[in-house]
Amino acid sequence: MEMRQETKISLAWELLEAGVPKSHIAQHLELSRRTVIRWSQAFEQAGSLTAFLDGYQQAKRGPRRKRKRDAVLQRRIWTLRRKHRHCCGQKLQYFLEKEYGKRVSVTTIYKILQNTSSYARSGKRTRFAGRCLKHSVPGRSCRWIRLILARFLPSWR
Repeated sequence: MEMRQETKISLAWELLEAGVPKSHIAQHLELSRRTVIRWSQAFEQAGSLTAFLDGYQQAKRGPRRKRKRDAVLQRRIWTLRRKHRHCCGQKLQYFLEKEYGKRVSVTTIYKILQNTSSYARSGKRTRFAGRCLKHSVPGRSCRWIRLILARFLPSWR
């Protein structure tokens, strides 16, 4: 049966008061020895079990750090990327700051773009929208031909 963390803390307090070794407490409560040592130091610092538990519960309710890459930012980057013909991260950074007043690092922009279907893990484009050609050269894939056509004939898309 799984115990709540506050229950484990209370039991650890009582066992420490009774003089049980920290390694035995850790084994009995299925915790790491280091956790029991940290708790015992915190008990001494707080002075009592209730003071420690109050501080522990407050720490768990504290404000969380805001996400660096939220959904709105991702949508804006994708929209700008489509709008400005697949421009680089530095230009996207400029457009984000100019249009939305949002300052984002180029690394963050590329991480967002990496998660889309138009970027592979290597950072190269892998998906091309367009027609599939019949080719006469054996061993050449449609993807390879599309890559060449898209590179040298931008209007082909």
